[in-house]
Amino acid sequence: MMPHADPALPPWLDPAFFGLRERIVSGNMPHALLINGPSGIGKGRFARTLSATLLCQAGSAELRPCGHCRSCALMRANSHPDLWLLSPAEDSKVVAIDQVRDLGTDLSLTSQLGGGKVAIITPADAMNAASANALLKTLEEPPQQTYLLLISDRPGRLPATIRSRCQQLRLPAPDRDRAVAWLTDQGRPEAAEVLPLAGGAPFRALQLLDRGASDQHASWMDDWMQSVTGKRSPMTVAAHYSKADLALLFEWLVSALMVMIRLKLSPESNPGSSRLLARLQSTSKNIDLRDLYQYLDQVYRSLRLSGTTVNQQMLLEDLLITGCDLFAAVKPTH
Repeated sequence: MMPHADPALPPWLDPAFFGLRERIVSGNMPHALLINGPSGIGKGRFARTLSATLLCQAGSAELRPCGHCRSCALMRANSHPDLWLLSPAEDSKVVAIDQVRDLGTDLSLTSQLGGGKVAIITPADAMNAASANALLKTLEEPPQQTYLLLISDRPGRLPATIRSRCQQLRLPAPDRDRAVAWLTDQGRPEAAEVLPLAGGAPFRALQLLDRGASDQHASWMDDWMQSVTGKRSPMTVAAHYSKADLALLFEWLVSALMVMIRLKLSPESNPGSSRLLARLQSTSKNIDLRDLYQYLDQVYRSLRLSGTTVNQQMLLEDLLITGCDLFAAVKPTH
């Protein structure tokens, strides 16, 4: 049985971490790693644990960082001088070119602790063309003992020039039983209720639960069902929806439709038990799978348009009117 890599690392990521730890010990660790996989499965924790291992001064063949050396102490304090975390600034959605250039300058300097240097870029797909080009030189000619860890939910959005210079590591989502067991071990078994709407990703489920998503989703579902079953006009519901965070609203609708699609594809599957899931299961029964996919495409288009100058009210009305046509066979639920 494989030993557990690190208490901070969820067990479904152990095999991937163990494989890289073997490469570290053998001196065959890639200098650039593109860590990808579904949102909310622990990619950030994986990168942090890997960084701590790469920077640990103990130099042992143990699976985990020693936890006692100066490097490990600085990691715990979030003040390690040889670790850089690169993300978009608070007022931006883009990793700017100046951030990448500054990182390149920092990585060219000597390690302050006399060991390795690690940079984590997350989300890596937030780099625009200019910042991605600025990273190429560091990827092509990395300084000695320097490691770049790029994290992305959507690696396909990265330029091919970046992807080709990184080794890709796709991390898996856990199966439902393992996810529920882990959430229970964390003292948060109630998060299992929103796990299907989180795409089976435990950290995403915790995030949804912590912001009251279970009640919010139930409220949105009530409004949506009243609209598509003719109990309330799409215009009225659209006016109500327009007051919400549209990105979260569309994200919920994408998750709800994905649950319905999974239920259509695997009617015998057990996604969990909750009032919301029961309603999604009941709603999906009389809908053609192809229609669900087409409606999902429209939701994705609406999500992309929601960040533009398009009229938000009309965007929502159009989506709800299409829903009325699609779900006309669905009986009202209470």
